[in-house]
Amino acid sequence: MNNMLVYAAKEKRSFNEFPLNEVDSMIFSQLAYCNFDTLPQHHSLQSLASDEEIKTLIQGNLGGKNTEKLIKIMLENPRFKKLYWRNVVSKVDAKSTNAI
Repeated sequence: MNNMLVYAAKEKRSFNEFPLNEVDSMIFSQLAYCNFDTLPQHHSLQSLASDEEIKTLIQGNLGGKNTEKLIKIMLENPRFKKLYWRNVVSKVDAKSTNAI
């Protein structure tokens, strides 16, 4: 996770200047486990105004504090801070969950 955090902090070029790559994909994969459906009033990283909203977003996330750090870094970085999400769907397969 540290390499991902360093990359998220240092890579400032836009996606037009430096296209999506494997590390960006890894970052987005980490974000896929966030609870975007718990903050329906928000649709972009920039709209997250407080630490409490970020904590709500990552509650139960396996990355925990590292995911919180990642989001805070992304909020400061022009490459990531304007990212937005739409049509969030949260599905849990109870059959699969019980098998664990």
